[in-house]
Amino acid sequence: MITTVQSLQNRWQHVQEDDLVQSTFSTREQIYIKGAALARYTFGTTMRLNDAPEGTLPAFGILIHYEEHENLRFRISMLNERWVLIVESEGLTPAINRIMRLPESFDPSAWNTLQLVQQDEHADIDLNGTTLLSIIDGARIGQPGLTTHNASVEINKVWQTPID
Repeated sequence: MITTVQSLQNRWQHVQEDDLVQSTFSTREQIYIKGAALARYTFGTTMRLNDAPEGTLPAFGILIHYEEHENLRFRISMLNERWVLIVESEGLTPAINRIMRLPESFDPSAWNTLQLVQQDEHADIDLNGTTLLSIIDGARIGQPGLTTHNASVEINKVWQTPID
């Protein structure tokens, strides 16, 4: 079951257990925690962009929620007319902020798998089976989840697997 951490004028419809359709979009960020608080795990989702308000920059992806105001986001968004992966931290020291261009062939309306592999003191982020980025992240327990901003998305799979 997905727990709402921050729900701001957003509607989600369960199609099946892990199949979700966001029926409307909001201009505010939507965060849904889906998973146990662990230090080492793999968390992923297969999702696609359904709709976005005209004139806005849609963003969607996954995040790690550590404490009340500590989050690490991995979001797909548009920047200078190119799709990019934006990594940004909130409340973490040192701050983690990166922008990576996605291949020109990237299609946000197609099914894409975004996966986070969190191990001891580093995290890898994969898109469609290719590791895009490895970051050093202090060993801490976090809860993974989903995030959208200015976007309506469809999700057909969400998973979390502990790493021994």
